[in-house]
Amino acid sequence: MRVQESVFAGVWRVISTDDDGAVHDHVEVGAIPAALLRAAHDDGHAPREALPPVPADLLNLPPILTELADQRARWKAGDPAHVVNLTLLPLSPADIAHLDHQLGTGRVVILSRGYGNCRITDTRVPHTRRVVYYNSQDAVILNTVEVSAIPEVACAAAEDWPTRPSGSAKC
Repeated sequence: MRVQESVFAGVWRVISTDDDGAVHDHVEVGAIPAALLRAAHDDGHAPREALPPVPADLLNLPPILTELADQRARWKAGDPAHVVNLTLLPLSPADIAHLDHQLGTGRVVILSRGYGNCRITDTRVPHTRRVVYYNSQDAVILNTVEVSAIPEVACAAAEDWPTRPSGSAKC
């Protein structure tokens, strides 16, 4: 599936291809296409194989994993996002790599190009996304993990469209 927001905020072109090659192309109006929310939900609730324990030399990672697990357990629809700012923490490249391994990578990757680039990557755990912001030279300026329905940065801003169509996906 490929999704692209048009020049009009909240108006999305959604193109999907079936296993038999049939192509479906439609326009959807809303904060974010419903298919992205469904795919992210399915990724977060799909069965996973057991993960290895965190290596003993990664001392800074276990508290982060515990915080994220606690937030996921308590999260419910409508709650504000819980963001863990990894940029401010003393994490090594090995910590980040193991965090990404623990979270897994889902099928949804969103690239937002508002005020610089932002890459939102779905994970294989419920309600959890990796959100990384880049400057104009593609250097990481903010690296986060977010527990939420969908990161706000992925959604068409409510002030950019006067009314939300009934039945449209909400952020």
